[in-house]
Amino acid sequence: MPNTNNADRHTALAKFREIAEKLAASDDAEIRAIYKKRLIELVPQLTALGVDRANLVAGNSGIVVQDSDVRDVVQQLHIHLHESPPVEPQVDRNADALRQSYLSDLVGRLNRIRLVGSDEWAARVRLSSIYTALMTDRPKDPQRMLKENANDEMASREREMERLSAVDVLNRERALVLLGGPGSGKSTFATFVALCLGGECLGLPDVNLAALTRPLPKEEGNDEVKPQAWDHGALTPVLVELREFAATLPSPDSALPKEALWTYITTSLDPDYAKPLRETLLVQGGLVLLDGLDEVPDAHHRREQVKQAVQAFARTFPRCRLLVTSRTYAYQRQEWRLDGFAEAEISPLSRPQMLAFVDAWYAHMASKSVARLTPDEADTKAGSLKARLERDERLASIADRPLLLTLIARLHMTKGGDLPSEREPIYDESMRMLINDWEQHKRRGSGAIEQPSLTEYLKLSGIDPLRKVLQRLAYEAHAGQSELKGAANIPQTAVVTALVDVAREISGAHVNPLLLEEYLRDRSGILRAHGVGVYQFPHRTFQEYLAARHLIEELEFPGELCRLAKADINRWREATQLAAARNAEHAPASFWELIGELCPEEPTTVPGVDSVLYGALMAGQALFETGVALKPQTVNARTQHRARVQRWMRHIVETGALSPADRLIAGDALAALGDDRPGVGLRPDGLPDIVWYEVPDDGPFLYGDDKKKRKLPAFRIAKYPITHAQFQAFVDA
Repeated sequence: MPNTNNADRHTALAKFREIAEKLAASDDAEIRAIYKKRLIELVPQLTALGVDRANLVAGNSGIVVQDSDVRDVVQQLHIHLHESPPVEPQVDRNADALRQSYLSDLVGRLNRIRLVGSDEWAARVRLSSIYTALMTDRPKDPQRMLKENANDEMASREREMERLSAVDVLNRERALVLLGGPGSGKSTFATFVALCLGGECLGLPDVNLAALTRPLPKEEGNDEVKPQAWDHGALTPVLVELREFAATLPSPDSALPKEALWTYITTSLDPDYAKPLRETLLVQGGLVLLDGLDEVPDAHHRREQVKQAVQAFARTFPRCRLLVTSRTYAYQRQEWRLDGFAEAEISPLSRPQMLAFVDAWYAHMASKSVARLTPDEADTKAGSLKARLERDERLASIADRPLLLTLIARLHMTKGGDLPSEREPIYDESMRMLINDWEQHKRRGSGAIEQPSLTEYLKLSGIDPLRKVLQRLAYEAHAGQSELKGAANIPQTAVVTALVDVAREISGAHVNPLLLEEYLRDRSGILRAHGVGVYQFPHRTFQEYLAARHLIEELEFPGELCRLAKADINRWREATQLAAARNAEHAPASFWELIGELCPEEPTTVPGVDSVLYGALMAGQALFETGVALKPQTVNARTQHRARVQRWMRHIVETGALSPADRLIAGDALAALGDDRPGVGLRPDGLPDIVWYEVPDDGPFLYGDDKKKRKLPAFRIAKYPITHAQFQAFVDA
């Protein structure tokens, strides 16, 4: 027993001295008061162990004696030892229970993920089960980046970038702004980090730091598999939506409260927990996650106020780590950047990340609490979707954002574990899901206020008028977009005006534009806020698909589309192909009318004008991608269109009239339509039809590294490389 008592006394003294050193080193009055309170709380334990003042100051006189607050505590210990029995410290005995309650509520709320659709299982999907780690790109030398001129294109290209997981970057930086485009996973990352820290604090078996730091999937060129880094333990997480915080701020004419952000945080807490949480954040630190800086409207200088509040919070709570998320586009203006915050941008998902998500998705679907698939069914469906992503580059290009990859997995699940072989039905179904997301009732805020669907809000009878508005907006944005990559910016005023007009025209409803703006900011769907007063479609493909639908349904078709495609193929190529794919399935007569309009003339009678060549190329690509080129045709006008396109494809391939990439498209179309050039197909007996060139013996000539003259006998060489059809004939034989 004496040995145990000595060990306890040693531990208590060490703890006392540790806190005393921190108190003496701090010049913050609030933090000093917290440390002094903790020293006082140790007094009963020290008196019970027989500790006197001499023990406390031994070896620490330079700290203990010189600090007045520590001397006060030592004096209290002397009084306890010699004049009165120990007194229980005045501490909040409910602090631990309040913290447990706060964390349990946080974890329960954050682990839910809302999926589009009404299937029973969709409401049971958990973020912790399907989350896939994100990667980031950022300069290896962030300080050099800040010094460089942002407009110096050469310097930008020469910056050496490093690829790190989002967790690794967050581990390195005390204050970080995580950037990304719509649907890139910024908010989901913040939610997942808060979820894992909360689970670690609660001791949960599946949602914890092990889940946060699990190894990344292997990537090409990097076979090393190791956990992501997190060196800061189970920090208490605090998650804030900055848009909701901004709504509570006073007008710019009034002074911003000194601790505006902390005051807002306390509004969602049990009042009795505010003080213990503040002490934790001040003394131990925590992780404060501030989501959606770009979603703060800039009207009335709200974003400037939020910036001031965030930076004041960082100064008040210096031991806290901070994560702010924002869309890249919205964070470019220098006056909106947060001082002292590092930056990193989320990278598109790699193929290994996509496949890892599919495995996690279907493993979760096999759990009893979700979709109740058997393990074999889940493995089969996962294999099917992964194979499709491996072979379908266009589908994979959409799936490089977590939002759209989840949408594809959701669609795959609802289709019984398969996706249509063509692109157009996938985009059509995905679009319906995203519009349906707008159509669902929303629950907003802690009071769970129910919001109506958008059509109910606008008093429309169905989603068809809404779809037509979106199609027109997509067409206008696509036609006017200066950059031929990414989704176009659509002014909020254009969105609001279009919706107000359709409500007035269809139902006679008078909608307040300002209230509609506020309403739209609280909804996610096929149009998403992208910076201040700007919306975007979640991917350029949806913009192109909706623009194609507008061209089919509202404009002179196919004439207007053909005119656009021939004049600007880079802008309208995808829209043309999507329009062709939709009509091939739903309106074959219109499809062939489009082919005839794109390619109306024979190659022998037309000079190599780009618009004519591009029209023929678009027709050939449409026949190839829809699979129509491989279908037998009866003798009619369609056969004539098909034959003319086939002759154009041969003309493009043989003359080298277009770029190599376009000639490759023409070659694929020609192979499907029937390549009748001698030397590329098969003879009547099924053997390869090879056209040979004779190379005569012209005497010795210089060749080889040693530059000696050599002589080769006469030989023959094939005019064309072995084609796929010829190789297949060998295989079949």
